[in-house]
Amino acid sequence: MLKENSLKINDKWLKAAVIGSLWASIEIILGSFLHNLRVPFAGTLLAILGVSLLIAFSHIWNEKGLFWRSGIICALMKSISPSLIILGPMIGIMYEAILLELFILLFGRNIFAYAIGGMFAISSILIQKMITLLIKYGFDIVTVASNFYNYSLHLLNIKNLSPIYLVLLIIILYNILGLVAAFIGYLTGNKYVTSKKSIISFNKIQFSNNKKITENNYNKSYSISLLFLHLILIISCILIINSNIYYFSVIPAILYIGFCLFKYDVSKKIIKKTGLWVQLFIISLLTVIFWNETQNNFFISITGINAAFKMLLRALIIIIGFSAISVELRNPIIKAIMLKKGLSQLYLSLNLAFSALPSIISNISNPKKILRNPFKFLSNIIIQADELLKDFKSHISNNQKIYIITEDEHKGKTTFVKNLVSKLLTKGLNIQGFIAEAVINNKTLSGYNLKNLHNNEKMQLITKEQHDDWLKLGPYYFNSEGFDFGNNILSNKNITNADLIVIDEIGPLELSENGWFNQINNLLTVNSVSMIWVVRKSIIKEVIEKWKISNYEIINISLHNENEMFNKIINIKTA
Repeated sequence: MLKENSLKINDKWLKAAVIGSLWASIEIILGSFLHNLRVPFAGTLLAILGVSLLIAFSHIWNEKGLFWRSGIICALMKSISPSLIILGPMIGIMYEAILLELFILLFGRNIFAYAIGGMFAISSILIQKMITLLIKYGFDIVTVASNFYNYSLHLLNIKNLSPIYLVLLIIILYNILGLVAAFIGYLTGNKYVTSKKSIISFNKIQFSNNKKITENNYNKSYSISLLFLHLILIISCILIINSNIYYFSVIPAILYIGFCLFKYDVSKKIIKKTGLWVQLFIISLLTVIFWNETQNNFFISITGINAAFKMLLRALIIIIGFSAISVELRNPIIKAIMLKKGLSQLYLSLNLAFSALPSIISNISNPKKILRNPFKFLSNIIIQADELLKDFKSHISNNQKIYIITEDEHKGKTTFVKNLVSKLLTKGLNIQGFIAEAVINNKTLSGYNLKNLHNNEKMQLITKEQHDDWLKLGPYYFNSEGFDFGNNILSNKNITNADLIVIDEIGPLELSENGWFNQINNLLTVNSVSMIWVVRKSIIKEVIEKWKISNYEIINISLHNENEMFNKIINIKTA
């Protein structure tokens, strides 16, 4: 399979990829560690670290929109967490990033904004937890919680204490934790500014070409139809469960859950989790006991058992159904949609972050070190960020190589490229660009036609025939429509999925910032696809200096044959 080429990532998304990948690494390592140990309030601890990390990063990169971008990347990367319970944490991560971004936007980058943002970000965990519970169990969980609260007050001999006081107490506690997170992040960032001295060393990041966000990890085929079908079936089952004929929901619910277990390995893993069944058992038991209340006396009834059954069935459908949806969202079609609908930067950043994730995780693979001294750990993470950004930029730059095909004029450069392209096409490469084919009349060169290498369309570019409204240089007249034709071939919309781009040729017009000049600038700025440039030998130095290219190779067709060039490109593309 050929290596995927794509548009380059802009600087802001690159930095977001750095923050997002570091944040996701902490979430995955520490989150799985705490979850497997059944540590209470693990999500709150992770949120404190996440908020601290973002605030610390604000001392390094002062750019608007960086936090929400990092939040999206981290939340999507969290989807590979071994804990498998990802929906709630993904929502929480997005809340934290967006709220911090909002308050910094409103009040600037100062301690006040960090404090308010931290308080709201950590407090948002409460909202996330409530939403998650309501989605999983429905509003019946509110009745159970209310009755349980009243019974607890009765046992403590406390009268007329409104639940609002308990809610306020919890909110105050979370606000304090938010202030702690902001304080840690602020101190960590300040330490970076004042010292920039690393206490521990990290190994150089290695990128995995096989690690993609759209990679099929479940050995199952994808289906857009199934994605929408899951949504319809989940909603339908929930509506039946909430109706007066909920007992009819048993059969469709069992059939749907059975289908998910049969088709998706991740659903099987979730259903085997002991923690899931412990949680469902506790919720069901509390529902049966505290569903009916008579003056703080509770009794088991059929209605309580029915309510518990409905909540259990609803939770299983939501959990299993969304695990199936998370698999279908890895559909490569989603990638195509993202690239075509203006989300290419997000997709590319995710792919870069995913490719670096295994190496980043190996650098911080000991969760005990994080818990032992989180301040020291975050300080070193922040200090390493600049190096990680350099690694990301270097990785992208190394993906793009310029092959300069050269010789003197009329020595067969275009023929060499044409034959080379024919061989490369047999290997399945998607080649975009054009060649300038000579037009011979009566054994005399009369002009050139541009030929689109993708669909073989042609357009007259240069002719010796007189055209008063065309640009005249020497004995030749240049067709403006031919330039439009060539520039359109090199436009972003046509080279998004290219494996190789050919430009025949780059000459004095481009050096004078005409011809293909603007599109060449664009391809070098926002694209990582390797290119073939046809350049006459006398102006190679000027071309290299004009565009300040460094990763290039000059191929003189008198010294190299097409097979050598073919092997160079194929070896790189399949590496």
